[in-house]
Amino acid sequence: MTRNPVQLALLLCFLGVSTSPAEGLVWERTCIRITAQPGQRVINVDFPFRNEGGRTVALVSIETSCRCLAADVSRNTYNPGERGVVVAAFSVGNQKGSQEKSITVVTDEPDAKPVRLLLFVDIPGSPDGDGPAGKR
Repeated sequence: MTRNPVQLALLLCFLGVSTSPAEGLVWERTCIRITAQPGQRVINVDFPFRNEGGRTVALVSIETSCRCLAADVSRNTYNPGERGVVVAAFSVGNQKGSQEKSITVVTDEPDAKPVRLLLFVDIPGSPDGDGPAGKR
């Protein structure tokens, strides 16, 4: 059975599979699926992590997939054993339907690949059914 990348990401999200390495930053979850409440303008979500490695890890960059998603951390370096959270804020705007957004986190860990944090948001259409639902 062949799956497209979105289906595979959703499957991993629902199974709680982490794509984090065994050392360095370990993410509590790398995928969140949420449904917007009617009239909700901003959706806030957290992606917690912990430095499980034996050295300090610096977050080199945090990039979002669109202007409607902002992401931030309280600081850029985490010592062994320390915890942190990438806080994301998704602005709903006039979007409707299923939305897939992502945050790419790059660290200074040797040989570490960028971590992609996924946010799947289901936004209900208006009650009068104006316009089709879809991605933007």
